[in-house]
Amino acid sequence: MLLEENIPVDLVAGTSAGAWFAAFYALGWNWPRFERFTEEIKTFNRFPNWDFNIPPRTAILKGRLARDRIINRTVEGRTFAEVKTPLYIVAADIFTGEEVVFDSGSLADAIRASLSLPVLVDTWQYQGRFLVDGGIVNPLPASVLRDRGADIIIASSVVRPMPAVVSPGRGSARRAGRGAGTAARAGAGHLGLARDQAFALGALAGELAGAADRFGPLAGLLLGRLLVVVPQLHFAENA
Repeated sequence: MLLEENIPVDLVAGTSAGAWFAAFYALGWNWPRFERFTEEIKTFNRFPNWDFNIPPRTAILKGRLARDRIINRTVEGRTFAEVKTPLYIVAADIFTGEEVVFDSGSLADAIRASLSLPVLVDTWQYQGRFLVDGGIVNPLPASVLRDRGADIIIASSVVRPMPAVVSPGRGSARRAGRGAGTAARAGAGHLGLARDQAFALGALAGELAGAADRFGPLAGLLLGRLLVVVPQLHFAENA
């Protein structure tokens, strides 16, 4: 919708899988490029793209091949200095519990760090830190954008709705329980986009392919000047 309506976005932030798609947006991908990506996704599960830990003492995957063969290829080896829209990617320091916000250096390293889901993938060692999935500390990083002057933020979340109320203050995008995403910050008079960490590749592929009807109508919750857009997914309850 943002691309179709030419809605200006001043800043973008992302967590976990949302970091990847925030980078695509910041690099200036157009709609046809996003649609082509839905086809590329089908090649990601090929065995040569994955390096397993044997035995899996720290995690199932090392994740270096994924960084080099998948992530870096999709962002074409670019750095933060080369994006068209300022970008912030969130990871977490596994030893200190601190939020780590990338805004310089390699896009692939930042995305790989933010995608480091504990147990599944090894931590990403970068500049003396051991980094894991940013969703642990800031699932939907609207606060990252607020700290940088955003006054209007659009946040997209596809995680299962939680009963907690989202506060428009610092950390406003955090919910009780699970959740994560990408946030985009917009300056005065402009809109910002936030995308959810749990924006699973399959769900994204469906949306980009124009299969929005699979998810049902979008539900928007406007709290202050934070807009959280939640596709109405249907989850099967455990028996």
